[in-house]
Amino acid sequence: MHVNLKIAALALTLSLMATTALAYPVERIQFARNAVSATVTGNLQHYQSKRVYLLRMNAGQKLDIRQVPSAGHPVTISVTDPRGRNIDDWAADCHSYHESMTRLAGDYRITVTECKKADPWKGKFIMNVTAL
Repeated sequence: MHVNLKIAALALTLSLMATTALAYPVERIQFARNAVSATVTGNLQHYQSKRVYLLRMNAGQKLDIRQVPSAGHPVTISVTDPRGRNIDDWAADCHSYHESMTRLAGDYRITVTECKKADPWKGKFIMNVTAL
């Protein structure tokens, strides 16, 4: 029985290590000097993977995020405000864009995943992020 517990603990540890190895670090989006937009390129490795970005915004700015349509398979873009509230305006499509006015100053969290309404895929995506 003692050996089975050790094997189970080892399996759990290896599973956690594999999951951690597949996780991507959170990336900060920064615009070039005097620019109001940036192009962000990322990769998704499997159906459950996601990429997370932070963007510092001021209150009252317009945030516009759009996937470049010719750049791969459909993604879903989700945004949360600095207090952690989801501010998405979900549409019936994959939601490969986001448009809103910011109410709070701080870091907005942008999460990109594969569109769950499309076939599974892996690979590259490109999106344009604009803050006016």
